[in-house]
Amino acid sequence: MVARQAAFAEESAEVEVLYANLEKMKSLTKKIQTSMSRLDVSGRTVQEAIGPIYGNTQRLQTTNTNVDRIMEAIEKIRQPLDMRNKEEQILRERPDRVGLGQYIASIDRTNRALKAMKSSGMRSNQKAVNELGGLLQVGSQNLQEVFRDIVRQDSQPIEPLQQIMRGAEFPMISTNKSAELRTINTHISHAHAAPNGELSPSAKVYAQERGQYIQLSLQNLSAASLSTARKVNADAIYKPGSNGIGTYCAGIQGMFTAEYACICEIFSRDEWGGILAASCSAALQTFAGTLRDLDIHIKANMLTDCYLAYEIVELVSTTSFHLEDKTGELKHEISDAMKPIRETAKSSLTYLLNDTRTKIQQTMALPVDGTAIPLTSEVMQRLQLMTSYLPPLTSIMRSLGDGGWTNTNTANSTSSLPTLKSFDVGADGQQLF
Repeated sequence: MVARQAAFAEESAEVEVLYANLEKMKSLTKKIQTSMSRLDVSGRTVQEAIGPIYGNTQRLQTTNTNVDRIMEAIEKIRQPLDMRNKEEQILRERPDRVGLGQYIASIDRTNRALKAMKSSGMRSNQKAVNELGGLLQVGSQNLQEVFRDIVRQDSQPIEPLQQIMRGAEFPMISTNKSAELRTINTHISHAHAAPNGELSPSAKVYAQERGQYIQLSLQNLSAASLSTARKVNADAIYKPGSNGIGTYCAGIQGMFTAEYACICEIFSRDEWGGILAASCSAALQTFAGTLRDLDIHIKANMLTDCYLAYEIVELVSTTSFHLEDKTGELKHEISDAMKPIRETAKSSLTYLLNDTRTKIQQTMALPVDGTAIPLTSEVMQRLQLMTSYLPPLTSIMRSLGDGGWTNTNTANSTSSLPTLKSFDVGADGQQLF
């Protein structure tokens, strides 16, 4: 019994302890709840105080981002302006002083900056755009002068007769210089786009310098063609090859072909024809003038020098065909230069037959012994000479066509003497035999 009471007493003590701890827990819970309430109130107070500050901070961050972007845009605008001062120092100098490579690189940078400023569309850039455009103009002009100097170095007049006599090739612009000229031309063309049908600035420079070179080189051959046409004996009949026109045509053919090869090494394909025509223009004008002078001489000595007209037609035609085959150009220009001579060659047939007809009419009587009269030998000599010019005469006869070589006076003649009409036998010539 005593032991049971002791156990109850011990358990009762433990329960009291538990109740005491429970009371303490309740007291602690109340304190925690009170603290949580105070903390919640403080939190709301802090939130109410910090909320506007946080909003202002976000707006400031957005503003700061916008300011950074504006600064970047301003920096991009300033870069070309800052670059202009640096590039101006280079572009206003001679390319040979700063180095051709560095000079061209400066032009490229300036050109890129100009395109970027134009694409921005900002009105504030207009002044800078104009300044950079003017700077590019200066750089392009300086490059053109360098281009001209390089072309001139290989454009000293020559004597084509030396190449013709030795069978040597005509001189051309060296490979290294062609490469330099090609590089310069590319940058000038990019800086100045030429309108359709016009030559670029560098092409004009090239045509001017090389045109003068070709013209001066061929002028002695032109003079030789005229001097060899002068007659010592007024009655002397022209002998094949005695005039310098053959050498002149060979010089033109050689120089024009070499010039075309030079042009192909420097310029783009779509420019070749125009530049060749411009480069050879002055020489072709001199050539046309020479042919006109020879035409005057032939007309004044038709009976003896009409054979020179046939020779010129053959030589010039051959030159024209060769140049067209090699270059695809200049056929029409050369044909126009030859036109007066060709017309004279056509009219010579009428002239020779009329001369024969007139001399027959003036013959009072034939020799009693049946020997040939001097006119017979003269006509045979003419025919024999004509056999030396079969290609040009064949071309002339074809261009005249059936009946085309007869004129009104001789076609309607009732005389029994030979006329042009009597020799108009058709293309096959069967009626002649």
